[in-house]
Amino acid sequence: ACGGRIDATAGDETSPWTQVVSQLQAATIGEFELSRELGRGGMAAVYLAHEIALNRLVAIKVMAPGLFLGSGMVDRFRQEAVTVANLSHPNIITIHGVRQIDDLHFLVMKFVEGRSLESVLHSAGPLPVEVVRAVLFQVGSGLAYAHRRGVIHRDIKPANILLDGDGNAIVT
Repeated sequence: ACGGRIDATAGDETSPWTQVVSQLQAATIGEFELSRELGRGGMAAVYLAHEIALNRLVAIKVMAPGLFLGSGMVDRFRQEAVTVANLSHPNIITIHGVRQIDDLHFLVMKFVEGRSLESVLHSAGPLPVEVVRAVLFQVGSGLAYAHRRGVIHRDIKPANILLDGDGNAIVT
């Protein structure tokens, strides 16, 4: 349920993510109710949240704490958000906002009810040719749209493609 404590580190109280989650909960109190971690990569972690004012679920992507020290990483994170926020295509994730509160950097995105293509492949194995064609067409459509606007993704992989409940592919 939304509003509960997030177990961001699976019991590791020394993890830098424990502090990040506490900061995120404090920074978004009254605006978002954090629910659970959706995923984590090298640059960020993503959390499910309820946006109180608009009564909708969103995904909040928080920059990894170790990257704060990296030269230009904050700028890269923010530029990613600005770039994606200026794209409007059904097969590209929608960015609702980008925020900085003290040393906490995060963006608020549309929550896609579904699973990553990576997860689907792990559980289902090879997909039928018709499904593969549909996913490739949709991902290609989104990437072609982005490329026409001078945006190159640079990290296309099954983990960065979401499949919603209707089978639509969304590039993250």
